[in-house]
Parts: sequence; structure tokens; C-alpha cells
Amino acid sequence: QAPWLPLTVKGPLKPGDFHLDATLSSQFISGLLFALPLLPGDSTIHLEGVLTSQPYIDMTLAVLKQFHIQIDFNPPVIHIPGFQTYHGLKKRIEGDYSHSIFFLAGALMNGDLNLYNLPKDSLQGDQKGVDWLQKMGANLEKGSHHIHAQTSTLNPFNGSLSDHPDLAPMLMALAASIPGRSHFYDLERLNHKESRRLDVMKELLESIDVPIQGDATHIIIDGIQSFDMQSSYDTYHDHRIAMTLMMMAAKAKRPYIIKGVECTEKSYPEFLDVYQSIGGRFERLGENT
Repeated sequence: QAPWLPLTVKGPLKPGDFHLDATLSSQFISGLLFALPLLPGDSTIHLEGVLTSQPYIDMTLAVLKQFHIQIDFNPPVIHIPGFQTYHGLKKRIEGDYSHSIFFLAGALMNGDLNLYNLPKDSLQGDQKGVDWLQKMGANLEKGSHHIHAQTSTLNPFNGSLSDHPDLAPMLMALAASIPGRSHFYDLERLNHKESRRLDVMKELLESIDVPIQGDATHIIIDGIQSFDMQSSYDTYHDHRIAMTLMMMAAKAKRPYIIKGVECTEKSYPEFLDVYQSIGGRFERLGENT
């Protein structure tokens, strides 16, 4: 337990100057961007350090603009006028590219799958994952709003995950199934997620004898094609680790147990149902498996 818990928070939030470390997460910035326009006065956010995950901030600003919220972004300063009001609208919510990478990677390892409601002109930063898969030689067909993926012979991965940390676990597992050497760069933020995500993935891949080396910023994975899974794995309450473990079954030599898979409900309550609907097989062993 963190030494500063329990934590007491008192309101109301007041307009003013806010200084945020921009190197850890865009989520703190987006949260303020939603709240500050409603306050009785102007506010300014000062971003300190190297800005990461800017695509998420750009997406937040684009959505706010659709609801008639005006914000001025001149990196590293964001100016937010107060006394604003959200105006409702009718809008179709597009599919989540961050989640799509799990299903696409699973299909590329062993499957044939269509994913819908993923527009080509999306502002979602994690659409970059689809571009990476294509560069790796994936058998992908992209329509205006859908993607068709089939089992593919892939080339190793080589790229920076500075702006796309949520794609890391599945891309690392996929790389582990590809003959050749994959390089993952700019991984500093992975150990500031729901779990120490980089450490967890290293431990997972080492447990199935995948050669992996590197440090907190850069790792190298030498793929082994199929996975000799251990008897059980912990998700560490991390929804993206849980989804990665589920998809790794496509290359697993034997069944295995995933403990705490219910953590997928954090971001994708229907994940297990969708997994099953596309042919994924699993047996529920208890509340925590």
C-alpha cells in the first residue's frame, strides 16, 4: 500500500494555473481539459518535461471542440477559458483501436477475422498499431470502416512506443511468435500503468523461453513461433496483460490458467463474450480465474 493512502480529496476545483508532468500520462491532462472549461474563470495548464501520448490529447481537444468547448493549445501551454457550456449532439461512437490490436494480433497468429466500426480517418493515436502490422507484412485489408485480418507470416517489429504504450503487451507477445529479432524503443512509461507492464511482459516471455534482453527503455525479443505456456499466469489486475494472455492461446501448445481475468471489465466488459463469439475457447474455473 502506498504510504500516502488513504487519500482525502476536497472540492470544489478552482480555476487557475496547473503544472503537470507531461512525461507520465496524458490522462491527467485530459481530465482537466474536460473539467476546467466549466469553472468560473480562465485556467492555464503548463506541461513540464517531454510531452508523451500527444495523440490522446489531440483526440480530447477534437472531441471537446465538437461539443463547442474552445481551448487554445500552444505547447507546452494550454489556455482554457472558463464559463463555457457543453452543447449536446448526436454522434456515432467509433470502435476502439487500442482494443482492436488484440483481436488483429490473434487473427494474424491463427485466424480469419473482420472488425467493424474502425474508420480510416480516426483521430485515435493507436490506429498506428494497424500501420505497424501492415509494415510487418500482415495480411490486412482495410476498408473505410472495417479491417479484415488473416493468418500471416510476419516480419519482426521495430518501433518506438512512446506515444502508444497500451499497444506494447500484445505487440511484444506477437513479436515473440515471429522468427527474427524485434526491437521496442522508448518504453519508460510501461512501468507506470495498471501493472509494472514492462516487467510483467519480460517475466511472461522469459517463462516460455523467449529470448529477451534490454532495459527500461529498449528491449530486444527473438521470436520462437509457438508458446510452451506454464500452468498459470497472473494478470496483476492489468486489463491489457489479461487480454494479451487470452490471445496468446492462438500459439500455445497446451491449455493454461489466467488468474484475475475479470480485470478486463475495466475497459471492455464484453471482452470474454466477444472472444468466445469469434471462436475463442475457455472454461471458467472460479471467480478469480
